[in-house]
Amino acid sequence: MGIANVVASSPFVNQLDPERCIVCEACLPYCQFDALELNNGYTRVNQQRCVGCGVCIPACPEEALSLARRPNEQATYIPRDFSEWAAMRSSFRNS
Repeated sequence: MGIANVVASSPFVNQLDPERCIVCEACLPYCQFDALELNNGYTRVNQQRCVGCGVCIPACPEEALSLARRPNEQATYIPRDFSEWAAMRSSFRNS
């Protein structure tokens, strides 16, 4: 569907410091979800596609990338154990 974090989600999202970014494009090949984009000569993070894995962060020579916690309403709840996970899963199937 073109939205990576529907399947693999994280309570974190990549953020870019535009003051530090020199648009060198070194980070782009590291994002497996195409969440890093060039837009009018600027690098931007597509938060819908970002899964918050952080793989691209060490690739940035200017340290312009970092992870930030998503707002609570966007963060995915993580079950405490298998039985809680199974209960959540069955409630999704029944809705």
